[in-house]
Amino acid sequence: SSVPSGACATPPVNCATSGLTLRAYANSVQVASGYGVSDGRSGVGPDYYLSQAPLAQGSTNSLGVPSKGSAGSTATPYNPQTPGSSATFQYYDGLTQTYGGITYNANNFTLVFTGYFRPDQTGTYTFCYAPNADNRDVLYLGSISAFPCGQPSKGATPRGATPLAQYWFAASGNTGCVSTNLVAGFFYPIRSVFGNWGTPSSLSLVFSGPGRTTNSSDISGLAYAESC
Repeated sequence: SSVPSGACATPPVNCATSGLTLRAYANSVQVASGYGVSDGRSGVGPDYYLSQAPLAQGSTNSLGVPSKGSAGSTATPYNPQTPGSSATFQYYDGLTQTYGGITYNANNFTLVFTGYFRPDQTGTYTFCYAPNADNRDVLYLGSISAFPCGQPSKGATPRGATPLAQYWFAASGNTGCVSTNLVAGFFYPIRSVFGNWGTPSSLSLVFSGPGRTTNSSDISGLAYAESC
């Protein structure tokens, strides 16, 4: 049988459905070098992390990230940008979030999800930002855009790839829902680059598919780590 577009011909990993690989990266507070800057136009693109070392690594069975604000912080917020910046946010010293087994700076961060999505039924799968990503998420699916089968390294990851879906708070041209046809049993590389630039933050990325009529972020049983 032929291999579906974007799928892997042979299983790229021999491991249980343990969830996607999750890595945290630094995200600059400055407008020119931040990812997901709040004005919806400034800063760097979703490839920026490929030249950085991760701060921490964990795993997750969810496509989403719970919302996080400044509640509970006793710090006095301040503006960390260069004076006269075109966009700004209030920074709370010591504010952290724990997700996927890792703890990171909740003010500004980037979380990168990588691994394989293996559908259990053939048909149309729909991925939606419901309602949004705060500040920015770019979702890649398939070996052409996420990463080549069995080659999740940063060196092999394509630059400037065309995403399946994306959402940037305050920007135009966001994709609400995107549908794609997937074949059961095949491994599809998946990569999601979520950046937050100032609290609050949240990522509401859900999916539905054959036998899964309810929109959910939970990909338990369908998600594999990039390596094991």
